[in-house]
Amino acid sequence: MSNAFPVYIIGTGAGRAHLTDEARDIILKSDVVFGSERLSRIFGDLVEDFRTLKFPLSKAVEEINDLSKKKKVVVLVSGDPLYYSIGKYVLKVLGKDRCVIHSNVTIAQVAFARLRLPWDDAFVLSLHGRGLEALEQAILKYKKIGIYTDPENNPAKIAEFLLDKGIECGALYVLEGIGDVCERIQRFDLSQARRERFRDPNFVVLLLRGGEEKGGVPWFGMPESAFSHNNIPITKREVRAIVLSRLELVDPRLLMWDIGAGSGAVSIEASRFLPSGKIYAVEKDPDRINSIQDNLRRYDVRNVELIEGLAPSCLTQLPPPDRVFIGGGGKYLNSILNFSIDAMKEQAIIVVNCVMLSSLGTACSVMESKGLRYEVVEIQVSRSRNIGDGFYLKAQNPVWLVVGEKKE
Repeated sequence: MSNAFPVYIIGTGAGRAHLTDEARDIILKSDVVFGSERLSRIFGDLVEDFRTLKFPLSKAVEEINDLSKKKKVVVLVSGDPLYYSIGKYVLKVLGKDRCVIHSNVTIAQVAFARLRLPWDDAFVLSLHGRGLEALEQAILKYKKIGIYTDPENNPAKIAEFLLDKGIECGALYVLEGIGDVCERIQRFDLSQARRERFRDPNFVVLLLRGGEEKGGVPWFGMPESAFSHNNIPITKREVRAIVLSRLELVDPRLLMWDIGAGSGAVSIEASRFLPSGKIYAVEKDPDRINSIQDNLRRYDVRNVELIEGLAPSCLTQLPPPDRVFIGGGGKYLNSILNFSIDAMKEQAIIVVNCVMLSSLGTACSVMESKGLRYEVVEIQVSRSRNIGDGFYLKAQNPVWLVVGEKKE
């Protein structure tokens, strides 16, 4: 093994123009070059023996190892060899002492440069052989995301995923065949992108609409993606908009309780209507408490106070509310409702969010017994999803709001 030739793993950047003179010289003097089918079209004329890398890679690397005992072998990879590249796998299997790395610019760097976008604030991830869960986590934290796609996790599927999640996207850029003579750069909105077919390989740049783009100031009708919620159920934006409407936050000095605050989404949006008021966000679950804290910091909300504890016992020290929103309660809903209604000021409004029929029955029963004038509002939201060349509407779970007003 000590007499074997080193294996050169050479990054080609975005194509022939990015190949250094030193790397070109190594390729010209090599006996065998391995690379993708695409790279064979770009660099195949430089050597007599160009072999296409095929999966599984374990067999290809075994062949590379055997050949390097007698021949000079080069492995070509797009971009940089050690950045989301098969070069990492080759290096891992053969070992550092057997490989020589020639770095280059990454495809991500070239993509952002093509778009003339600074990328020091961007997050880059690869979906090669992975699900879209990694993207779901990224959109909670970043507004500018670069994505290495694959044939399955393609731009159309990414667009459909974002639409299904209710995520607003300022722009989705698709860069096809970066460095090829047929390179193409296009900008889409999500509804357009989900209907398109794209050539491989391609790279996606997402510019999301989120809190950072709004200067950290919350606004009305924020998408779910604007909040950190760690995959915990969150009040959908359409429901949230109706909740805020029915709470009638007409006086900026109102005091509000948000019980079962979850991610804090309702409290944070309500805070914009109550600049001189106060909101108490009540939550008992540790993970949800962390999400509320993250979101309050993210939007620099000063008029929301987090109350950690189990309702209704943790409500006893709070001042009487003008408005109450109950987003959760579970088996304690009956006692929470009774306590809240008793604590409410005259002419106060309470809105209860129900996703189960049992909760709907409890809310109506308690309000009836307390003499509140109440109304039930059913909300059924559907969002479009791609199918073939068209789309269909996928229904979200129905939600019932029980809206009550305390009489004088």
